[in-house]
Amino acid sequence: MDQNNQRVEITDFFKTLALNGWNSAEDADQGNEPTRDQDAGSDINAFPLKGVKKAIVYAQMSVREYPQLEASVTKPKDHLFDLIMALFDLFSEDRVGIQVAYKKIITSPCLLREINQDLFDLFSLILQKSHVNVPPVFGVIKVYALEIAVLCMLQTWFEDTTQDLSKTLVSVDEKLNLLENLSKFMPWNERS
Repeated sequence: MDQNNQRVEITDFFKTLALNGWNSAEDADQGNEPTRDQDAGSDINAFPLKGVKKAIVYAQMSVREYPQLEASVTKPKDHLFDLIMALFDLFSEDRVGIQVAYKKIITSPCLLREINQDLFDLFSLILQKSHVNVPPVFGVIKVYALEIAVLCMLQTWFEDTTQDLSKTLVSVDEKLNLLENLSKFMPWNERS
């Protein structure tokens, strides 16, 4: 499947999610009527979770294709800022559906565990693309710190109704500044 078709499929998925909600998304895919007694561990999560995973893989492809800047041209924080904002721009028309998925996943440890490795891979790639050193032990801390920061940034993005995403820009900058300040107290002694 080419990237344009994949993008259309992801947009359609998030539109379905926005209109019908998480539990109805599986039923809409199969043409069934939703039932109220389906829990977080049932097959009701298979279709929505598959769509979320496809969106994460698509985000990874987009990050890989993002222009690589020389480390001497830009600071890692600036490149992180650009990459994160590019992803917010990329998924801007899917915001409502992403919010539905976010609310469901963030309150369900089982669902979060299902996408954890996909998110870890995405944020690890973002750090590497931004010239942030991701060594085996301390790199994991950096990846999860960025993941938590982006999850916080999402809250602002969901509520940001400005045309230029100015509230989101401020949030991304604040969270990256916080990460940069926290990294000064971490056990790694390199500038990364």
